[in-house]
Amino acid sequence: MTTEDLIRELNSNPTTEKEIGYNNAIIKILKESTLKSDPREPLKKAFNKTGNLSLFHTIDYPDIINKLNTSKTSGSKLQAVKDLKDATGLGLKDAKDIIDIFFELK
Repeated sequence: MTTEDLIRELNSNPTTEKEIGYNNAIIKILKESTLKSDPREPLKKAFNKTGNLSLFHTIDYPDIINKLNTSKTSGSKLQAVKDLKDATGLGLKDAKDIIDIFFELK
């Protein structure tokens, strides 16, 4: 079960205000721990939102993640798109769509 699946399950059936409060606290902890524990998660979400999740698993993680995070920090979307295209063989539109989402994520 993925973090997203667990969050969906927690949101689906709360019956009391107390359960909703507990579930919201658990969801917050899950989201925070996922982002802290896996630096690939924002990029994975971007790939997933564009329907390219299967390609995500073929990437050389440390290299491309470092390049994309550097580009994100400096605000260079163009360089990030180029780096992603080079690393994955994606077309310009798909790479741009992924980078747009990746730059929006915290």
